[in-house]
Amino acid sequence: MNKDQKITKPQRTLREFWRKEDGSFTLEFVIWMPIFAFLLAVVMNLSMVFYYESQMLRISQDATRAFSLGRFIEETNGPTAADQAEQYIRDRLSFIGANFTIEVENVGSVATTRVYTNAAELMPFSLARAPFNGVQVGVNSQYIIEF
Repeated sequence: MNKDQKITKPQRTLREFWRKEDGSFTLEFVIWMPIFAFLLAVVMNLSMVFYYESQMLRISQDATRAFSLGRFIEETNGPTAADQAEQYIRDRLSFIGANFTIEVENVGSVATTRVYTNAAELMPFSLARAPFNGVQVGVNSQYIIEF
């Protein structure tokens, strides 16, 4: 630009706008925030899987212990003790909202309980759930029968 030319106010304002670096953080925020949000959602999904797995273990241990002590009473033409233990587990895990496979059996003198489900069903966010569709999360508990 020639020294004789006078700079107009709009030109000066535009030139100042391009030289300022005040809004540079906004651009970085827009770039990085979706990445951090995605990572946070993945961490929360995995944390909930571990939390629900611990709930599954606690409840299956309670049912297996009650089954091994003979607290589920079999009635004529009624559900067996194993069916009652299975229903006990299913009722207490209903708050999770997943489809559980529950097996309660008496093998020799040992009461055994297996509870498992698909890991993707335990995740609260559908984001990044697809890789876990085929992964089974399960717990086993055993107690010696005492009655």
